[in-house]
Amino acid sequence: MKSGQLYRGSDFQIEGDYSSAAFFFEAAAITGGKVRVGNLRRDSVQGDGKILELLSEMGCAIHRQKNTATVEGPEELVPVSADMGGFPDIVMPLAVACAFAKGDSKLSNLGTLRLKESDRVASLQDGLSRMGIQTALEDCGNSLSIFGNPRKVKGATVESFNDNSIAMAFAMAGLAITGMRIKNPDCVKKSFPDFFEKTAAIGKGIDA
Repeated sequence: MKSGQLYRGSDFQIEGDYSSAAFFFEAAAITGGKVRVGNLRRDSVQGDGKILELLSEMGCAIHRQKNTATVEGPEELVPVSADMGGFPDIVMPLAVACAFAKGDSKLSNLGTLRLKESDRVASLQDGLSRMGIQTALEDCGNSLSIFGNPRKVKGATVESFNDNSIAMAFAMAGLAITGMRIKNPDCVKKSFPDFFEKTAAIGKGIDA
């Protein structure tokens, strides 16, 4: 039986993904460079837009123009403490950025991260330790303290644990320090197939 409804094709612009953009904003933060990403709505309901506020707290300059966001890294990052329960997908780039901050950062409410592509809390601890950065678990393992020190951070071979977000977060560290190597980098293809092509283009300024 016909319903009487009529369907028409329409054009829609899909807004950009703050979760993916966060890795490029991480790059700006740790290198002191500038990254601009388009098609990021100011009024977006994406919780991961919180990355801009958190990087601002760490000393980054944030510029918004229409639906474009630009992050400019400072000469020296400062540590941050944040409840990440509402936006767990940006914990990885933020945690690596905290390694380059001078002082102790604390990211809390991380319980759901243990049930992702890898146990992301353990994966972050493993990678940060290889880079010379100490961490500590608190609150029954739901909070991660990162004892950042830009003078101690060093290049390392990091295990991705077949986790795209772990691979991308630590890959960005290679823009700030030499000697970074990611095992099984192809795991990024599940969410961001041309991630390394985009990353390779980063200089003092990039459109992502």
